[in-house]
Amino acid sequence: MCIRDSFHHEVVKRTLTLSLNMRKRECELSSQLLKSLHSESVIALDQIEDGVIRLLFRVHDLVLDTPSAPQLLACFVQRMMYDGLLPQDFHALGVPASLVVDGTLGGEFATKLSFLLKDEALGKQSPEQVWGVHSIGELKNKIDTLLHEYFANGAVVECLEALTELEEPHFVHEMVCKSIMLSMDLADRGQHLVMHLLRHGCETGQLSVNQVANGLDRVLERIPQLAIDVPQAPKLYAQLLYRVFEESWVPADYLAEFLNRKGQSGSVDPVEQAVFMELEQILIAKKGKSIA
Repeated sequence: MCIRDSFHHEVVKRTLTLSLNMRKRECELSSQLLKSLHSESVIALDQIEDGVIRLLFRVHDLVLDTPSAPQLLACFVQRMMYDGLLPQDFHALGVPASLVVDGTLGGEFATKLSFLLKDEALGKQSPEQVWGVHSIGELKNKIDTLLHEYFANGAVVECLEALTELEEPHFVHEMVCKSIMLSMDLADRGQHLVMHLLRHGCETGQLSVNQVANGLDRVLERIPQLAIDVPQAPKLYAQLLYRVFEESWVPADYLAEFLNRKGQSGSVDPVEQAVFMELEQILIAKKGKSIA
């Protein structure tokens, strides 16, 4: 780093300050960055501690943009203590007493940190999970759980709120894909519920066009395997596609774009082709009715 060693505390300060207005995943990345900078002998421990203390002196400024700054800083400090970047007695001896007086913002920081450390000692939460960032396996399990609950009770608002709380927008397409696959075992009721879920998500902005389109892609790619257990899968999926395009959630040229991609990568699987044949029959039938 082209920064004098004596100014490395500024790197710590700015990393944490920028992270306060970001999502939990970015906070996790910041925690990993600081750990890596120390393990690679880029930033010394005394500079890390100095950076944190300097930031605590500025907590009154931080709350102007981030009201939860004291609580978020406590989460960062707990993680840094766990990662060996701050001494284990930092909360007791490292922070000047004048910064953590009860009834002040520093006091809020100290209270939150004590709460986190108490939970850690009781084994309720590992500091590694302080930001709530999930592994791929954990995400799949959580999505499976919330979707099974949705198909059992039909509570669409609660389902989408639980999805939003995961703060994993890059993984939402997996929920779209999984919801469609699960619906195929429930016949008409499944179709109704999955349409209600996707429609409500698109109307409220909790699902984007790209997330739905990517989820549809994933289902189509898995149709050959899905049809083994659910022979009606191509027909059911074609019916769903028609309704999705009819309500204009996804651009109408989606199918053409997908076929172009499939054509570039190889021939279309016969079961995938069956989906488009079913969809063609639906379109012909609808056109015939409109003419009549």
